[in-house]
Amino acid sequence: MRHAGVHIYRGNIVFTPTPQDFVALARGYVVVDGAGVITECLADLPDRYCTVPVIDHGDRLVLPGFTDAHLHASQLPITGLQCNTELIDWLHTLALPQEAALADAAYADAVYTRFAEDLLRNGITGSIVMGTIHAESTAVLVDKLIAAGLRSCVAKVSRDQNAPADACQDTAREIADVRHFLTQTLARSPLVTPAVGPSTAMVCTRKLMKGLAQQAAEFDIPCHTHLAENRAEVESTLQQHPDCVDFLDTYQRAGLLGTANAVVAHAIHLNDREKRAIRDTGMLVAHCPHSNLNLLSGVMPLAEYHDMGIRVGLGSDLAAGHALNMFANMVGAIQSGAMSYLTGRASRPVPPAEAFYCATKGGGSFFGKTGSFEPGYAFDALVVDDSMWTRHQPMTLPQRVEKLIYCGDDRNIDHVYVDGRRLR
Repeated sequence: MRHAGVHIYRGNIVFTPTPQDFVALARGYVVVDGAGVITECLADLPDRYCTVPVIDHGDRLVLPGFTDAHLHASQLPITGLQCNTELIDWLHTLALPQEAALADAAYADAVYTRFAEDLLRNGITGSIVMGTIHAESTAVLVDKLIAAGLRSCVAKVSRDQNAPADACQDTAREIADVRHFLTQTLARSPLVTPAVGPSTAMVCTRKLMKGLAQQAAEFDIPCHTHLAENRAEVESTLQQHPDCVDFLDTYQRAGLLGTANAVVAHAIHLNDREKRAIRDTGMLVAHCPHSNLNLLSGVMPLAEYHDMGIRVGLGSDLAAGHALNMFANMVGAIQSGAMSYLTGRASRPVPPAEAFYCATKGGGSFFGKTGSFEPGYAFDALVVDDSMWTRHQPMTLPQRVEKLIYCGDDRNIDHVYVDGRRLR
């Protein structure tokens, strides 16, 4: 039997089809077709593949690539600064001035070059990214991600009120700039999708959000925004939109966040109506445990949301979050889950497999079939060397992944694949 274009990869394969547990195949095989799509994941290789060369990764782990479900590319240079400051003060004293600096095309080129390199180095094969209000510099971000071969959704950020003059724009101009960005980006690469990005309802008028909703519907593209991150933000938002019953309603009345084609970051301070609406629409919640604590915002109850049927991915939220290392972000999700459990907000803690699921299949679901090794999924994958630990302590494959979650970083990642193409 001929298998034109088929590639077979061998190694210690671990993935999470569900949040409940790891699936592990010791020295197993992943069969990938010529389009980079997985056809089979096997414990043993059948004779029908006897003529296909096998790319053998030995005793290394083969894992799905990570999806960072929420981060700000422009904020890379301020990572780790001014934590322990609440959101609104942090935005005005650090984040918004940094974003304004990206109006300089040369500076944007330097920052976004490093950003794409850091995603690849950390095994982040998919990312849901916010740029800035600047259409031209956000187009530079798109250029860098396309050149790197990474999967991404890029939002040009929109604001038209309650922000410094260099961090927002006139409503009509903003709507026009978004349209320009969308039309210039849509056909550029099958791996990079543009999105509308109302920064948060506190800094957007109803008119602007309605304009963004119309464009999202017209072009059939996602909406990427923030939701109920900080209690002071929630109060200020409802003062700006007094006809709304809650934070989510500020978007819904403008025609946003009515479908699954959306991602909302944080979603900490939600009422029951908001939780049910998020579940029922199927939109993705980006859980950002590091930034939630760094900016004193609160703890999102991941276990409760999963048990309700809410779709959840894991976000670094660079730069309020201090690490692109997705292993460290998984630890943050586990520890935040423990805090939710200990304080009575959740009925159970979050195990390592559930955090891993959020970083792979959970967030990857935003792009369709990515983040798992099930048939029909894109072969976005990492080859990981954990021999520094296995040579001293025998472990099962799930234990090896747990060790990697708690102790691993980019130095463990040997190879990265997107759509079956090796990027490093």
